[in-house]
Amino acid sequence: MSIRKQLLERARLLGARQGHKATRLEREAEEKGLESEEVKLEKLSIAKEARAAEERALQFNPRFGREFICSDCAVIRETVSYLIAVEGDDTVDKFRYSTCGAEFAISSWG
Repeated sequence: MSIRKQLLERARLLGARQGHKATRLEREAEEKGLESEEVKLEKLSIAKEARAAEERALQFNPRFGREFICSDCAVIRETVSYLIAVEGDDTVDKFRYSTCGAEFAISSWG
């Protein structure tokens, strides 16, 4: 699978995870319980951020100009982190992101 397809798939999964998180928090905030209003507002605030991340995942483009970018940074952190090639081997090409330092590997065989 190409780098582009892997990054798009990763963004899709991140977006789905954020959507589930938002739904859970919204549901918890609506439940009648012992939580204070402050806790409910905090949950709704986090849910709003998760919904925004879910939307960014749907809009994610794995390229910024000519460079590939980190799906996690774009979706979760709203930042751009470029992919830089690092030493790999005969079967795996390895990359590291410039800002977050996360590593990304892709099979050299496609």
